[in-house]
Amino acid sequence: MLQKVIAFKPNIVTIKLGTNDSRADYWHADKFTTDYKTFLDSLNTINPKPKIYMCMPVPAWQRNGVWPFNGISDDIIKGQTIPTLTQIAKDKSIASIDLYNPMKTKEALVPDGVHPNAEGLDTLAHIIYRVLTAPVVSLVSASARAYPEVERQGDALLVSLPGSSEAVATLYALDGRALASAAVHAGVPARITTSGYAPGRYFLAVEANHPEGTTTARSVKPISL
Repeated sequence: MLQKVIAFKPNIVTIKLGTNDSRADYWHADKFTTDYKTFLDSLNTINPKPKIYMCMPVPAWQRNGVWPFNGISDDIIKGQTIPTLTQIAKDKSIASIDLYNPMKTKEALVPDGVHPNAEGLDTLAHIIYRVLTAPVVSLVSASARAYPEVERQGDALLVSLPGSSEAVATLYALDGRALASAAVHAGVPARITTSGYAPGRYFLAVEANHPEGTTTARSVKPISL
């Protein structure tokens, strides 16, 4: 399978490994690290080099008081697998996608404790899609002044862009769902009401024409409500 991937010469590769390794009898951090780095080195032989994203495992939940599927353990996923993956990503300068935190409140989408159902898979697809598409280009003007400017005003976010730029601001949940959008006009901030949303972490994405061309640029900011 790896040789087929290399022969295909993809532009983007997403990797989700570690769940099956997260069992008391299977987890060997040193071997896992060595094998994963060798795998990444093989992918980096592709010319031109693809953009590689390491996906963190989804949480596991006990069923009938035991870890399912021969002991796949959330304790190991959270305490050992994810820290090991994070270190590998740092060592290899590889981007990572957090699937653990957006899914940890969605146990209902993982009926058997390990495998997401159709809605759970759709949720994961939204999360990955947002990471792959949203932070394409930083919104920076010719004068290197960064976009956007966000101001909290009561139960609303006011989003503005410097200069004469116009854009669309969208508030996203961690699982990739678009919650609210508003147009940002020159000199007129967009107002996105946050009333009714649970306290927690969200993302604010702003899309605009790039100042130095006609391509669409996107900027993503984490927002805590």
